[in-house]
Amino acid sequence: MNHQQYPAYVARLLAQAEALCAEEFGQADAAALCYEILALFPEHTTASELIYTAFCDPQLIYENRKALSRTIDEWDDRPWQQRRRLGKSFSFMSTWLPPQSPNDEELFAPPPDIAAMLDEGQHQLMQDFLMGQTKGADVAWHIFAEAIKYTNDPHTTLLWIGYLYAEHGYFAEAVDILEILEVQFPQDSAARRLWAEARWWRDNQGRIPWVPTIDAGAGNGRRYREIMRQIDPNFDSFETADNPLLEYIPPEVANLPADFQLPMTLSPELMAQLAEILGPGVSTGLKKGPVDWGFLDKYEQGDLSDIEIPTWAQYILLDLDDPKLEIEFKRFLLSFLANPP
Repeated sequence: MNHQQYPAYVARLLAQAEALCAEEFGQADAAALCYEILALFPEHTTASELIYTAFCDPQLIYENRKALSRTIDEWDDRPWQQRRRLGKSFSFMSTWLPPQSPNDEELFAPPPDIAAMLDEGQHQLMQDFLMGQTKGADVAWHIFAEAIKYTNDPHTTLLWIGYLYAEHGYFAEAVDILEILEVQFPQDSAARRLWAEARWWRDNQGRIPWVPTIDAGAGNGRRYREIMRQIDPNFDSFETADNPLLEYIPPEVANLPADFQLPMTLSPELMAQLAEILGPGVSTGLKKGPVDWGFLDKYEQGDLSDIEIPTWAQYILLDLDDPKLEIEFKRFLLSFLANPP
């Protein structure tokens, strides 16, 4: 469908979104208008690209980088940390609000008949989201699938699960769940709107401007381990030591149906063997965008010789007598100058 065939209100929404892009703090609202278009016309490439344009605002990138860095170092390339960045970014930028719970005490409570089951599934998902326990995500999917079968309120259940997946960066799973909801409840425009947003993030998660891009051959935690060894020479012994806080915790069977069976999963040893056989792939380097993520290579390698240090920073360096502090300050400059506000 060409632009002349879209209803007139689509052009008006696009014009409003473009105006909001230029306003301070208007980028999330601009994206929200584009999601409304994509909910009705998923193929509308102009609306899709306008979201990316809104997200490329320099101040927005700087603020979101700063917010994410409070809990996740930009050099941490473990795959579950990348998902955390995406999930947090979705939450930062989303204006979609779930429906109010009947008791008005909390937003979007799950149906009471399967609340315990969904809570158990959420706990399993958090083990992957927070600690990289992929088995938790696998078990969560099976628990949610059972919950959908058992509930008397499939509409709320599907919407609750879809939103949970989306706000934690599991965009493909969110889209799958929301498409099931759409088939069963095609008149739910709010769910359709959330589907459009999750779908956009699924298709564009590799180019969110403030999230470090990871190419083939990376994203396996290699950079994280290398920098951690620089920080703590004893890191290798700590990483290989048994840590009960990081062990996988099975679900409470009391909260699940009597006939529920845990899915079969591969052992960690077999997973490691498969990873070795498949190999790391071929890295093509960090992709270029509004942020030059190439600074992470310099950060890791300690290549700080060619930094163009601003005058204000030179005065700070003069007051630093500790070589370690000087290196850390130069590393901070690398990160800051990659995308100054």
